[in-house]
Amino acid sequence: MKSVKKFRAFLGGFILFLALMFTVGSVDVKAAAPKLNKKKITIYVGHTGKLKVNNARKKVKWTSSKKQIAAVSSKGVVKGKKAGSAVITAAAGNKKWTCKVTVRNNVSVSKGAIKILPGKSKKVNIKIQKNVNNIRFKIKDPKVVSCKWGKWKGMSIPLTITAKQSGSTYITLTNTYSKEKVKINVTVPAEWDDVEVVIPETIGEQGYESNRMKITNYSFYQPFGWTGSYYMHVEFKMVKYGKTGKTNWGEYVFFYDKNGNILDKSQLYASALAVEKSFSDELLVPEGTAKIVFMEYPDVSGDHNNSGNDNGGTQDGDNSSTKDPLKWDASDLKKMNSYADKAAEWAKKAFDYASKAKKQSGMSQNYTAMAITALKMAKSHMQNAYDYAIVKEDANLIDSDGNPAGTLQEHTQELLSVFDGLDDLTNTDTDAVSNMATDAMTKTAAYKVLTARLLL
Repeated sequence: MKSVKKFRAFLGGFILFLALMFTVGSVDVKAAAPKLNKKKITIYVGHTGKLKVNNARKKVKWTSSKKQIAAVSSKGVVKGKKAGSAVITAAAGNKKWTCKVTVRNNVSVSKGAIKILPGKSKKVNIKIQKNVNNIRFKIKDPKVVSCKWGKWKGMSIPLTITAKQSGSTYITLTNTYSKEKVKINVTVPAEWDDVEVVIPETIGEQGYESNRMKITNYSFYQPFGWTGSYYMHVEFKMVKYGKTGKTNWGEYVFFYDKNGNILDKSQLYASALAVEKSFSDELLVPEGTAKIVFMEYPDVSGDHNNSGNDNGGTQDGDNSSTKDPLKWDASDLKKMNSYADKAAEWAKKAFDYASKAKKQSGMSQNYTAMAITALKMAKSHMQNAYDYAIVKEDANLIDSDGNPAGTLQEHTQELLSVFDGLDDLTNTDTDAVSNMATDAMTKTAAYKVLTARLLL
C-alpha cells in the first residue's frame, strides 16, 4: 500500500514536471522582420547585381523607376542598361523597400567636351573596366578632326585628337562588349573667332582719295587644308565723290598681334569708280592676328599742304613728303607682290589637286573640280593685280641681266591670258586643268621676280 502511494506521488510529480516543461516551451518568440539586403548598389552597363528581401514571408514584387537605366527581374536581379540612376522597389504585402542603383559606363573619359585650335592636338584619357574586350572610335566629321590611339597604361589609354579645320563634331567611343557608347564633343574655333575688326563709318576721306567708301560686309574663310593664315573677303561700295576725275581708290588695312605689334599691312583697292557701285577684295590675314584695323588712306594731294603746290608738298604738322598717286613706290610694289603671292599659292594648290586627280582615278572628277576652283581663285588675284596696275603710269621692267623686259602692265596681262578658257573647263578635263595649273604656277613665280626688279 505504501508502494502504491509512493508510485502515485512520483507519477504526480513527473506529470507536473512535464506540464511545466510544455508550458515553458510554448512561450511565443517573435520572427525577424523582412529586410532588403542593400540600400544602394553600383553596377556597370551590361552587368548585374543581386537584391534580396531577407525573411520575406510573402511573395516579393520588384519594379524599377527607370527601366531604360536599370532593369530588375522577378527574382531581384538588377541589370545595368545605360549610365544613370534608378530606384528599385521591392514590395511584399503592405511593406515596401527601396534601393538606389547607380549605373556607370564601362568606358569613361577624362573630358567629355574639348576645344582645340586648328593644327593643334589634345589628349583625352580613356579608362575602362577589366572586362572590356575592345573599344573603337568613330568621328562624325573626319574633315574637322583626326584621332590616334596612344599606348595602354594599366586600364587607361590616351586618345590624341588633332584639329584639322574649324567646325564642330563629336567622337563616339563604342565598347564592343556591352555596345555602350560614350561621346566626346569637339569644337575647333576658326582662327578669326576672337579677332577684333575696326572699321570707320566711311573710309578714304583724306587727300586725293577723299572719294568715300563704306564697308557693307566682310567674312573670313580658310582654304581646305590650311592652318594659321586665312582670307578676309571684304565688300564695300562708293557712297560719295570727294574729288572728281580720279578713277582709282585705295585703303590701308593693318594687322596687329595680341601685343599690338604690326604683323603686316595690306590695301583694299577699287577702280572705275561710280557712286553706289559695289566692290570686293580679298585680304590675306597673317597667322597670329588679333586685331584688323581699316585706316585712312594717306593724304597725298596738295590741297592741304603748306607749299600750295597741287603736285606735292608737305602736310600741316607733318614733315614727310607726299607721293604722286600715279607713280609707283615700294608700297605699290608690295601690293603687286601680294597679289602675285596669292595667285601663286592658288596655282600651286590647283597643280596639287590636278596631280591627285591623275593618280586617284576613283576621285579624279572631284579633285579636278577642286583644281578648277583653285585656278579661278588664282585668276581672281591676278585680275586684281591688273586692275591695280592699269590706273598708274606704266612701269618698265628689267630682267636679271639688267636688260629691258617690257612693262608691268604687259606682263600682268600676259599672265592673265594663262587662264583663257578656264570657264569652259569641266571636271572631266583633267589633263587640260593640269596643264593650265602648271603654266600658272610657273609664270606667277616669274612674275614676282619681274615685279621685284621694278624700275621706280
